[in-house]
Parts: sequence; C-alpha cells; structure tokens
Amino acid sequence: MTALLIVLSIAIFAALVVPAILTFVSVQGLSDPKLIPLSSEEQINDINSQWARENDFAFVGNFSMKVGISEASMTIWRRSDRPTFFCRYIVQAGTKTQTSFDFVTMFENDIMLTTNNKADSQMLPPAPGHYLQSFSAVSLYGQWNQHLQMENYLMDVGGALLVQNDRPFEDCFVDTIRKQVEFVRSLSLWPLRGTYWFFIRRKMRHNLSIQAQHDKSLITLPNELPGFKNMSETVVTSDAGKPEEVTVSI
Repeated sequence: MTALLIVLSIAIFAALVVPAILTFVSVQGLSDPKLIPLSSEEQINDINSQWARENDFAFVGNFSMKVGISEASMTIWRRSDRPTFFCRYIVQAGTKTQTSFDFVTMFENDIMLTTNNKADSQMLPPAPGHYLQSFSAVSLYGQWNQHLQMENYLMDVGGALLVQNDRPFEDCFVDTIRKQVEFVRSLSLWPLRGTYWFFIRRKMRHNLSIQAQHDKSLITLPNELPGFKNMSETVVTSDAGKPEEVTVSI
C-alpha cells in the first residue's frame, strides 16, 4: 500500500511539474525567434503551391525558422487583395516529417487573426488583440473557409480594419512571437500556469472558432479591448456650393 502511494505521488508530481518545465523551456526558446531567408524559388509542382495559386495567393519566400533548438522550414504566400498570408511549416521530428499550416490576417491597431491545424498552438496565451483558432481533421480548404468567416466576423462585429501598410510578413511574424513571450512572462507565476495551459487551456479552445470563443466569454473582441480606436465620422465640405461627404477613419 505504501509503495502504491509513493508511485501515485510521483506520478501526480510529474504530471504537475513536467508541463511547468515544458512551458518554461518553450517560452525561453521563443524569446529569440529567427527567420533565415532560403531559396527564393517556388516549387511550382508542389501541391500546396498549386493550392495557393488556385486561391489567389502569391509566393513570398522560403525561410528556415529557428525557435530555441528547434528548426523548421517555412514557406509563405500572400493574397494580392489584402494582408492575408498562407504559411506552411515542415518540421523533421526524428524519422517523421510534420507539416502544419497557418492562415494569418493583419488588422489595424495590432490586431491579428491566425487559423491553424494544431491543438498545441492553443497552449500559450496570445497577446491581447491576437486571435487564434485551431481545427483538426479539416481540409486545407476547410481551414481557409474558417479563416475567411472569422475575418469577416472580426470586421463586422469586432470593428477591426485591415491594415494598410506593406511591412514584410517575416518582420511581423517575429514581432508577434516576441509580443507573445512578453505577455506570457508578464503573467504572475507563468511557468506554474503551464500545467493548466497544457491540460485544459489548449483542449478548451481547440476546434472553437473565434465567434464560439467569444460566445463562451473566453476572449474579447477588438472593439472591447481597452484603448481600441476605430472611429468613423462624416466630414462635409463644399466644392462649388455642392456638399460632399467624406468618411474619415482615425
């Protein structure tokens, strides 16, 4: 009986401590992310490249992504009509190759929407204004459709506006990771919270759209965030005695 209690105690201790250690190591590894440009040529016959072209994404580039001791190859495509990106990550884990996908849209006021296909992406909380949804067992088209729906939701209901600048995505990508690290580190006892994040948080949010997360009061929309600016007002000017309405966004 005593031996059983000792074994159970060790198992419980490991279950509580190991996620905390993993959280600490993960955050430390994310503290200095790097994107290293690789070949600028697109693999035209690649199935994901074909999908990207069919859905109006233009090739941006190939990168090697270093996060701590881990390394992955990354390919980025961009829509021509708005700041929306399609990203593919390929990680070699032993003898296995793991592939995952992100769709990312950037909005004004440092608002960002990411849709991916990995539950583990939900473990660490994103910085305020960065919205993340993840879905498993869906096709690439299904993932893209979920992203489009929540793009519209954030704009129509959340008051978000698409960003107008052409800042390189790789710079925005690195900044986003750094902001997440800063936010996580700002939380008291953040390594210990890793146990909750590992066992509960990532499962609670996986397969939930941004709208579903908001309905469950798990997140706040952009226009609910402190200091959010999205005001439109009508300015009336006169040209040869004829009034003209101009919408000004601040």
